[in-house]
Amino acid sequence: MAEPLGVAAQLITDHLVEGRAVPGDRLTLPDLHEALAADADGYLTARNTTRDEEYRLTHRLSPHQRRAVLAGGTLPALAARTARSPRTARSAA
Repeated sequence: MAEPLGVAAQLITDHLVEGRAVPGDRLTLPDLHEALAADADGYLTARNTTRDEEYRLTHRLSPHQRRAVLAGGTLPALAARTARSPRTARSAA
């Protein structure tokens, strides 16, 4: 999964600036799929396993970006969308 790492870095920037997390800390994003669901509230939790802390984060991901992250990256998201497209199924026949 290439993109989630970039997304995680984008999400934790404020906490790095505030000094709550520092380079080298190990962060996880538990419940990422639930937090990025279409009906989610725009918040997610980052867990700093190095410091045994949790941070509530706000994301500003578009629906397209959410789908890409949940699919594992842009290419897997495009492949999934193409596989579901009736136009693609017709052209393959």
